[in-house]
Amino acid sequence: MDVQHIHLLVCTSHLVNVMVAGAFGVLLFRNLVENFPPVSARLEAVYGTDAPARRILACVYLAIALMSVACLASAEVLYAVSAPLFVMQIVYKVLTSASVGTLKHPVVVANLLISVLHAVSVYFLITT
Repeated sequence: MDVQHIHLLVCTSHLVNVMVAGAFGVLLFRNLVENFPPVSARLEAVYGTDAPARRILACVYLAIALMSVACLASAEVLYAVSAPLFVMQIVYKVLTSASVGTLKHPVVVANLLISVLHAVSVYFLITT
């Protein structure tokens, strides 16, 4: 794979981080969806009731999204930060499946799919 395609792949991984981690980070942070019962009910079914632990998870999601924004804003940051960020995410996302104990939970499924994308990005980052 040439450098331009690798760059596009890595940027795609970061865009997924911004869209997924950013969106869920915002939704879970301070329970911002409490005034939208259908969304709130679905988030509660998947992430549990609003609690400090859920808000801490929101902060982790937002940190991932912000790091990805920084990577997308600067090529220098992109190549310095991408592999470590993606490896950390792969580890925690795979551990999530072991922790939850099922492959049927929607967060586990999403985590594993995103892990595959990030693993491909890491592979090409470290082999070129």
